[in-house]
Amino acid sequence: MRNTLRIAIWLVLLSGYGVAESQGDTPNQMTANESLRQLDTVKERNILFAGIPYRVASEAERVSAIIDENWYELDRSGSIDFFVLNPAGFRVENEAEDSCSGLPTEKLIGGFGEHTLLFLNLPGLFTGSVKDYPLEKGVLMVGDRVVFGTDDAYRLEASGTDFRDIDQGRTGSFYLDFFQNGAFVQRLIDQSDYNDSKTEVLRILDLNDDDQPDFMISSPRHYEEHHIVIWLSGHNGYTKYEETLSFGC
Repeated sequence: MRNTLRIAIWLVLLSGYGVAESQGDTPNQMTANESLRQLDTVKERNILFAGIPYRVASEAERVSAIIDENWYELDRSGSIDFFVLNPAGFRVENEAEDSCSGLPTEKLIGGFGEHTLLFLNLPGLFTGSVKDYPLEKGVLMVGDRVVFGTDDAYRLEASGTDFRDIDQGRTGSFYLDFFQNGAFVQRLIDQSDYNDSKTEVLRILDLNDDDQPDFMISSPRHYEEHHIVIWLSGHNGYTKYEETLSFGC
């Protein structure tokens, strides 16, 4: 229960969005060539959660051995939507025994305490304020379309099978796609497993200062899982980074 509460607070701090109203018909499915634009997921650890305990089943699973002075922390300034990247200033809090699993835990605390949202080790990060792309809503149902950016140049569309229906046992996949100036750019989510969970766009930021939106999405497959996906823009398109934390008994 305590872990669930910590994660709920973390999501509230990071997200300012809600549920989108439907603005049109279900978007067209991607062509075969477009689907090839989905890039491989980077397998090494590039994201770590702040303020949430990691269970340590072996020495190899200690997050304190992963993070170092080359990492950054993403901080939120108070209660306003103002985000800053700073060099990671962290400490490690240890717990001898997690009440649920019985395992010891490690928790990374950032330099800004509860206002540190994530630790990141991604290409092109910098020290300073981060551009934020306001989005009307962060939870899109199938058929929803939301626009954002200057002159509404960017658009997100949800299609496929609604994650609420998948949660109720229907077979299918939920898709979330990103468009720029009317052209397909990247499939952000292609997920077929939901168990009392949902997909939510937490923030759209410019994390590497290239004047292109980067996406931070929560999309757990289970209610006892925390799963964040970051799509980072680059010269060769978008690259996917992700981190998963399970906290079930």
